[in-house]
Amino acid sequence: ARHERQLELEEEMLQDACSEYQKTIETLVGIGRGGDIGPVQRMLLAWYEPLVRAIARERRLVHAGVHAEDRRIYGPLLLLLPPEQLAVIGLHTAVGMAMKAGEAGAAYSVITHGIGESIVAEVRLNELRRKDAALRREHKKRERARGAARDAAPASPEKEEEAEEGSPGGLASSSSSSTAEAGPASWSSELPRGFDLRTLLRSKSARVVNQRARRVLSTSDGTDWPQAVLVKTGSFVLREVLRVAVSVDTGEPALSHTTVRPRARQHVGVVIAAPELLHSPTAAEFVERVATPRYLPMLVEPTPWTAYDKGGFLRLRSVVMRTRGNANQAEAVRRADMPGVYDGLDALGRVPWAINRKMFGIISTAWAAGMHELPEFPAFDTVEPPEQPEISKAWQAHRAPLPDETEAEYEARRTAGRDATRAWYIKSGRIAQRNAENHALRCDMIIKLGIAERFAEDDRIYFPYNLDFRGRAYPVPPNLNHLGSDVCRALLVFADAKPLGARGLFWLRVHLANLFGKSKLSLDERAAFAEAHEADIFDVADAPIAGRRWWLEADDPWQAVATCIELANALRHPGGPEAYASRLPVHADGSCNGLQHYAALGRDRDGGREVNLLP
Repeated sequence: ARHERQLELEEEMLQDACSEYQKTIETLVGIGRGGDIGPVQRMLLAWYEPLVRAIARERRLVHAGVHAEDRRIYGPLLLLLPPEQLAVIGLHTAVGMAMKAGEAGAAYSVITHGIGESIVAEVRLNELRRKDAALRREHKKRERARGAARDAAPASPEKEEEAEEGSPGGLASSSSSSTAEAGPASWSSELPRGFDLRTLLRSKSARVVNQRARRVLSTSDGTDWPQAVLVKTGSFVLREVLRVAVSVDTGEPALSHTTVRPRARQHVGVVIAAPELLHSPTAAEFVERVATPRYLPMLVEPTPWTAYDKGGFLRLRSVVMRTRGNANQAEAVRRADMPGVYDGLDALGRVPWAINRKMFGIISTAWAAGMHELPEFPAFDTVEPPEQPEISKAWQAHRAPLPDETEAEYEARRTAGRDATRAWYIKSGRIAQRNAENHALRCDMIIKLGIAERFAEDDRIYFPYNLDFRGRAYPVPPNLNHLGSDVCRALLVFADAKPLGARGLFWLRVHLANLFGKSKLSLDERAAFAEAHEADIFDVADAPIAGRRWWLEADDPWQAVATCIELANALRHPGGPEAYASRLPVHADGSCNGLQHYAALGRDRDGGREVNLLP
């Protein structure tokens, strides 16, 4: 059952969004009850329908062979998904990235690439669904044929044994064959080798077009489309999103494409969400609807890694190393034989975790109450930029010398005007940057809490791991994991509890002292620090928000709350702390990580002993 739920979790996001839009249109708008729709849903629906029509019109032009700039590049990929799914991908990616970027805007190129990658990911999922359905049909057909043969003539014991052994083998063989057929393709330029695009564009038959497009997909498994195809496809979809995304109340653009200059001689295209979206009371709902990440914690153990892009999630594609676009590094990893690395990532991924429901209740309640003074809670209000000084306005209006102005007076006016303008620009830029950062942090917190709420009732969740470009292992789900921020770590515990035993309470106390920045003290001194603050620990555990809030003095305050609650539970346990079953992770940092690597590489026993590699 958990396996089926995981498959649904990986596949459901786009399908659910399409179904929700269509159902809302049919049940509310179609019967004249459009006023019952909330403001966020109303705006998204107003954009969704014309976007679907625009994409469907473009697909018809591709079918008809009407040539246009870039259509020969993005046309094949545009035909592999229905317009409804393409519209949802475009809307959710563009609006989600623009909302999270805030007033600074999201880079146009990043959005287009994100849309292209999301389209390919969904194409791959559809292909896997199709293959899975075909295998199931083939398996049922074999079972019926085998049953008919048994009914027609009784089989000998040897044949029955052979048939029993052959059933799973035949299915595995078919699966292996399908996997082999879905190997990586070779690409010579922007389009797959052997793909006759001109013939495809001249075809008037949708069936022929789809068959030939799917033939390309079955060769590449949907994972090796060139960057040019992804960007061009994403660019077309984004252009249509910008065209339809207008306010339903004012008719003004809700998303705008403009150019900024982050530094001299550099122009960057960005997509900026209108203030109506960024600062409206429904901004949080917008983020929840459109910015939900695709890579989430898993409900079952991750698939073992066997190759560069085979492992982790059941159907979502992930790679074993994040190469940041370095093709040479990606190719080297593809060819490398590193079973030990795969085994290590698999071992990390098999560790079961769970949401700390107590901490989720505390943090989510404080967030909903708008307690922005608490740690890691960004400001809820936007700071207004300062007014431009009059002296700056006067200088910008009259830069040339005035008729009755002496050279010394002009120089003084120019210096004062330039200084005032520069100071105003700097202050305005800092405020704008602070507003953008706070907006991004608010969006990030909404996503974190949304994921925690989604998995709060699951007794165990898993995090597939891969490597960064340096070879360090990190969880693939980026928003909520046990190596994230203070809030993330406070929200997660091990799924399986273990009694503290003779030394567990000691290490909980050491952990609390570390969270208060006492890591330079000896272990005994750290434990003594926690014992000296036992009254504060109980106060935090009983009333973290309404109490004395001693935990705010910690370097990692939310983890300090979780640890205080765990210590209080252990100290109050009827059977004593040793019998208390704890699930709280105790984080331990390496001693001088760089020197640890040098000592290990050089087999330096004395150096390894100094940095705790050896006892």
